[in-house]
Amino acid sequence: MVTKRVRQKETPEDFLGLVTFGSLIANIFQIASKNRLEDQHNKLKADAFNLKKHYDGMIKRYKQLSREYSSLKNYNTVLSEVNTGLRQENNRLVKELDTLKEENLKLKGSQPIGAFRKKRIAKEK
Repeated sequence: MVTKRVRQKETPEDFLGLVTFGSLIANIFQIASKNRLEDQHNKLKADAFNLKKHYDGMIKRYKQLSREYSSLKNYNTVLSEVNTGLRQENNRLVKELDTLKEENLKLKGSQPIGAFRKKRIAKEK
């Protein structure tokens, strides 16, 4: 009996198997890429959250410092007004003291103790 060997031609199923295998490998790479992108996305979201938190903290500190600065400006204004009032009172008291000294000298009928008065007192002794 003679058997003939027939060489089988490649069937479309074989080609489809190769395409399926290639598609499977491409899908594996896409899944790995997707996972890597998701990890990067999650890291970026965490970074954005931290930046937002830091930004909110800075805004809170800025507002607090702004309130404290305004308070200090108001306090400085009040102190300046008090200082002006005290200077005016001091000038008034100095003038009053000078007036009282002059009146005292007039009542005593003497001259103020100065360099000449000290010399005269020294000569009298």
